[in-house]
Amino acid sequence: MTTHLHLDPTTGVSGDMLLGALFDAGAPIDAVRADLERLEVPGWTLDVEPVVRHGISGSLAKVATTDTATHRSASELRRIITAADLPAPITDRSIAVIDRIAVAEAAIHGVDIEQVHFHEVGALDTIVDVVGVCSAWHHLGIETATCAALPTGSGTVMTAHGELPVPAPATLRLVEGTGHTWRFTDDPMELVTPTGAALVAELTTPSVGAEMTVSAIGYGFGTSTKLPRANCLRAVLGTAPTTATPATRPVVLLSATIDDQSPERVAAALDACVEAGAHEAWSAAVAMKKRRLGTDVTVVCPVDAERAVVDVLFAWTTTLGVRRQPIDRYEADRSETTVEIEGHAVRVKVRSWRGRTLGWKAEHDDVVEVARSLGATPDEIATAVERSMRA
Repeated sequence: MTTHLHLDPTTGVSGDMLLGALFDAGAPIDAVRADLERLEVPGWTLDVEPVVRHGISGSLAKVATTDTATHRSASELRRIITAADLPAPITDRSIAVIDRIAVAEAAIHGVDIEQVHFHEVGALDTIVDVVGVCSAWHHLGIETATCAALPTGSGTVMTAHGELPVPAPATLRLVEGTGHTWRFTDDPMELVTPTGAALVAELTTPSVGAEMTVSAIGYGFGTSTKLPRANCLRAVLGTAPTTATPATRPVVLLSATIDDQSPERVAAALDACVEAGAHEAWSAAVAMKKRRLGTDVTVVCPVDAERAVVDVLFAWTTTLGVRRQPIDRYEADRSETTVEIEGHAVRVKVRSWRGRTLGWKAEHDDVVEVARSLGATPDEIATAVERSMRA
């Protein structure tokens, strides 16, 4: 069984509505505040007040700021979050949400990710919303989450880019390809904000409901009272069978096709891409025009490493163009442990999925070093590590 959260966005979702719903479901407010205080961004307050609207009681999370630096780059937001030295799950989720927004904004405006001006999203209150939600998520121990269909709203909304249609272009882009669905409503206002869409896209999978045992229910209210019903997001917390699909992480797939470079040079370029931050890089032989043999080079990299990897591809290969495609990536959980073989330590990388260990691999350099120290062969040391791991 896993700790599961289901979101019911009857009247939409925003960062503060989700934060309020998680507080109402039992997230520790003091612990979340303590996490937020580790950010290098003074000038904010977070208050949570109980409210009752249309016969429903819940929580209203209110973030107040005195911050004036409303334009921040994606790399600056990542730096602020990383420098806070928060627990890894909070840091990873927060950066993943920011990366999703950066990818969406870059695609909408047709610019490089680092050229994206995070107007509303870069404002201090939104940083507090994103990190606050990821902190509350962590302290509640949520392992899987689902979200029902999102309401469209209608009309227009004023942004730093002017008056835009509802849902805003960035909001639509954030939901694109995630499987989350929209249901039409004619409510004349923005119901799903870009921050809310990014949090839903990163932290949840689509579902009309979830098979679960309920342990807590939270209602997070928005500030608007224009709707003829309660403007709130419902969060249902409980336990569910371990069957939910893990969340994906946004990455960028870069590719180029080359017909005038030696395999040795291509191999060196791939190594340079990995050194620049790529997750993986590979090449494959292809037949090009005039029946010439060429090489397809493909690289998958984190959003924040894209610029460095593109620079490597142009500098280390003869390509005249690099194709780009934003994609999502499932990632197995990875950890490291240590095994002692006759008093010598061997590091072992462990791979798991959905909480189940799938396999492990001893660090080759350690295996060779221990083999030399003990007068054994690498195969003998690897076999000893295997026995120890299975014991």
